[in-house]
Amino acid sequence: MHVLCQLMASFSLSESHSWGGRADHVVFIADQVFVIEVKLNASVEAARDQLHAQGYARPYMEEDREVTAIYLNFKRGRNSEDPPHIECKFERLHP
Repeated sequence: MHVLCQLMASFSLSESHSWGGRADHVVFIADQVFVIEVKLNASVEAARDQLHAQGYARPYMEEDREVTAIYLNFKRGRNSEDPPHIECKFERLHP
């Protein structure tokens, strides 16, 4: 994900430290901040719960930027023949 952000010429942080832990990724694009939490074979709800419980977005809530949380869950099937898929949800946190 970090390489993708580099190709988009946007500033990003991987494993960005906040008061409650580390967000998987934080991307800054113009006046927006995207805080991204990623799970593997879990759920987007688990990613959301962790982001909120750990306060990963809190350092950006005081700024004059729109803050959006993105929750990703990569799922692989039990069989090697099962195709992997991605679940994604997002929500605006601020303002």
